[in-house]
Amino acid sequence: MELNQEQITKLTTLSGTKFTSATYKDLGCFNWALTGFAKAPVTPMDMFNYMNRSAVANSLGLVGTQKTQYEQLIINSCKNPSVSFDGTWFNTSSNLTALDTIGGDFLANRITKEEAIKRVMNLAIVANGLALASGPSNHKLSIYYIKSDPPSVQHVWLDVGGTCIEIFPAGGGGGMPVQLYRGWQRSLSSNVSEFDRKYGRIDFSLTGFHQAHINIIATAL
Repeated sequence: MELNQEQITKLTTLSGTKFTSATYKDLGCFNWALTGFAKAPVTPMDMFNYMNRSAVANSLGLVGTQKTQYEQLIINSCKNPSVSFDGTWFNTSSNLTALDTIGGDFLANRITKEEAIKRVMNLAIVANGLALASGPSNHKLSIYYIKSDPPSVQHVWLDVGGTCIEIFPAGGGGGMPVQLYRGWQRSLSSNVSEFDRKYGRIDFSLTGFHQAHINIIATAL
């Protein structure tokens, strides 16, 4: 579903920070950006954990049975359902093959870290019911990642014409609203050069958002 032109105009001319009327407990950026807080078949973090399992085992110095047991532990954890992700995506062998192919290409230096992240996130976006656009779009899903880490994602949000729509997990047992503001986390950094040294950003153009996204966004406009 697409935002209407009035909503897009309000978002791209937003002043200050707006908040949704509802708050969300024990839910974070992936829950919001990929589904609008609906239950989903897979989380990108599990996808990256699966893809990186062998490299992490090697970095820990695990060999033989220890390495096999560690990798199986990661695989099992990816398949375990949680409150917000049901794990069903990992029951399809072709999905696992796709992740293994990306991981193998990265370890063999056939693709860059950024390309590995893009390919995994493309899978995550489609798996969670969103569609990638073939060209520029008012509807984007954006991420930033830690440059020094193995392929992974640090934060994910929705972007409409440069307006960030995001949430962070609440601490202390309370709930947090979705917040909307012009810019993104880099804009709020007290040290932009350090932020740029540590993080990289990737944008994904979408054909639209989930209806749940649009409904929630509307409460803040």
